Amino acid sequence: MGEEGERAPIPIESRLARESQAGEGESGPQGNGGSSGRVVHEPGGWRRLAAVLAVVGLIGGGLLWAVVDDGGSAPGDDEPASESSTTSSDPQAETRRAFAQAMLRFREVQSFSYSGSVRATTARPFGAGAFAVGDLTVEGAVLLQSALARQVAEDARGRAGETLTSGATVWTRSAPSTDTLDVAPWTVRPDSLDPRGIGLVAPDTLGMQLVARLMATAGNPRGEAPDDAGRRVIRATLPAREDDEGNLLPLAGADMLLSLDDAGNIAHLVVTWPPHEPQLVIDVEIAGHNQPQDIAPPDRGRVAVRRTVAVEPLEAEGLRPLELGRLPTGWRLTGAWVGTDVTPRAECLALTLVYGDPDAGSGRYMWLTQSRQECGVPADATGEPQPLVVGSFEGSFVVSSTGTVGALFDGTTAIRFLTDLPVEDVETLLASLRAFDPGADPGG
Repeated sequence: MGEEGERAPIPIESRLARESQAGEGESGPQGNGGSSGRVVHEPGGWRRLAAVLAVVGLIGGGLLWAVVDDGGSAPGDDEPASESSTTSSDPQAETRRAFAQAMLRFREVQSFSYSGSVRATTARPFGAGAFAVGDLTVEGAVLLQSALARQVAEDARGRAGETLTSGATVWTRSAPSTDTLDVAPWTVRPDSLDPRGIGLVAPDTLGMQLVARLMATAGNPRGEAPDDAGRRVIRATLPAREDDEGNLLPLAGADMLLSLDDAGNIAHLVVTWPPHEPQLVIDVEIAGHNQPQDIAPPDRGRVAVRRTVAVEPLEAEGLRPLELGRLPTGWRLTGAWVGTDVTPRAECLALTLVYGDPDAGSGRYMWLTQSRQECGVPADATGEPQPLVVGSFEGSFVVSSTGTVGALFDGTTAIRFLTDLPVEDVETLLASLRAFDPGADPGG
């Protein structure tokens, strides 16, 4: 049964499954190559990834730098360069090619798991839980498409803490040991919300979700000796760049070691920041690319994801929040938060809802962002707009290789959606819009 819908789930998954199976290849489902483009268009509103989303335009340039030699241009398709001659004239050329290919593959990854160790000082904690500083053993997983992340950290005394992040919302729990962690109650991290209940993640919070975004900006690849497992190792550097507001990006100038498996995928990561006298060292194995991950925010009780939504401030601004009333089988509400800096008018509040199947490593999803109509919607979609009418809402949508982006208006409310569903399924889902109920339970 889908998330608290009173009607039967929408039977679209069979066709979606056929499309996914038909499009799968050695590098994963077709269309994943547009996942980085989805970062550009995601209805961002959470502070945790604000700095990264501000430099999305730098990502392509960083990868191009890795492919193109410093003093020249990349060979054209009609003039293939000789690998032996290129290698002899520039011994790092092959390293740059391997690095570029590994980073391009990682940009297609929608989910992964990790395990290893973290050494963090108070200047740069790793995670948002009680055990985010010190010598830690960590394991966790990330769903980039849904902005979901989970991490369990164990300190030197064996105490354990778990953090679950969905957009701007952070849940934590702790226990004397990892064995007793499952029965510990979740709490919503107080400083992830401002006094009104608006999403506000602490700016010094760092996790693997953000590290994964930052990795795409790394450059200056250099070959290193193989690691203990005999895998190829490439050293790279995260840029010391500023975001649009002049703030230095997280982990600016960090040293990064990447171990590649036989297929050229990133299998091990070591991040040292700063490179000299480090305050943070992340040393983790990376696995489970595009595989199902055990990440799902609480959906029952007082800490359920929908109960963290600050409905009162929205209504005080004249916004009557809506949600999907019907969902495909397996789907649920995986993210819900209120934030600012989402619409062209930065002072406006906006509600972001994220839907999908949290048990799937990669697959279909939908983001909805709602605000008062006078607040407008970001105009970052490119392509030929097509008209769309759903009930009392009218607007348009654009279909591209990165998904479907659209905006609808009914005179008082603006709804912006981002999804990888076919537009006919988008219409079916949007036709089920109903008043958002923060007190509903699944199946209720």
